[in-house]
Amino acid sequence: MTDYIEKKDGDRVVFYDEKNLLELAYYYDDENKIRHIIVNEENCLKLSSDVIFKLFNNIYFLAAKEGFFPKCTSTLIQNYIVSDNNMLVKDIKPINFDGEIDISDVNSLSMCIELPVRDACSKLNQKGIKTLMSSANQNDVEKRYEKINRYSNHPSEHYNIGNGYAWIMIDWETLTPENKSILINLKLGNTPIPLTEKEKNNLIHNCKLNNIDPNQSELIAFFEVVDERVLYENRDMIGQLPKDSEEDICFDKYRRGYTCVNSLCNHGFDFRTVVLRYPLDEETTVSDVIKYFSMIVNQLVDQRSENLSRK
Repeated sequence: MTDYIEKKDGDRVVFYDEKNLLELAYYYDDENKIRHIIVNEENCLKLSSDVIFKLFNNIYFLAAKEGFFPKCTSTLIQNYIVSDNNMLVKDIKPINFDGEIDISDVNSLSMCIELPVRDACSKLNQKGIKTLMSSANQNDVEKRYEKINRYSNHPSEHYNIGNGYAWIMIDWETLTPENKSILINLKLGNTPIPLTEKEKNNLIHNCKLNNIDPNQSELIAFFEVVDERVLYENRDMIGQLPKDSEEDICFDKYRRGYTCVNSLCNHGFDFRTVVLRYPLDEETTVSDVIKYFSMIVNQLVDQRSENLSRK
């Protein structure tokens, strides 16, 4: 028997307890691709926290998979969110979510983004910078001993851009020229990124494992993300991204290819991303990751006013 029951009811999907007696929540979708989640808090509180967390986790996961933005006003979800900054990253369970969300929605932020990178993603959003994906969990630590032969991801696979790294993926095209320039200077080492000895050793480990000369450029990685299905069906559709600026030309000079068949493809079949990375080991804490990404994010400028002027 499952922990809860899911039923289709007109334009709603409704969730009940396993005995089909208590309505726990339902959602419906609108024309703007928003998935509105309505929670019956009184009934949810009658069940175990494990069941309710599993329910919400599944609702948010399906929203990503199907290309919807989850929206929920209930504060109940916050009762199930881990927020201990002293935890080790190796003890952080992966969140089963890999799609775009409205980060300004506190429930989406908490349910869909892992604790070590939650603060940085929120701060990036507040600066008008669009994040596409992030990761900082036990898989990223465990995979630090696995060599990367090809950057790719398929359903249910680990995102191997995180082998040995916590990371945040940013949509390159939404960045202002100033922020692109800041990230290029960080990548090229023109602006040093301070690391502790332990962090330097973790970076050296990751680089040597993959036969790369240890250098700062691995911490600001440029990836052109390609939908693998499109690549195989019509290769001519790939590699046509415009180079409208010196920053885009520099990006293409240092980019790597990243093929995928998952919800990341909902963003497009060929697009540029920049990935901020932090080298991990078994002793890395949540607060270590928060401190590092905060230092990087603080160097980027608030681009909200410029984004508004573009519209």
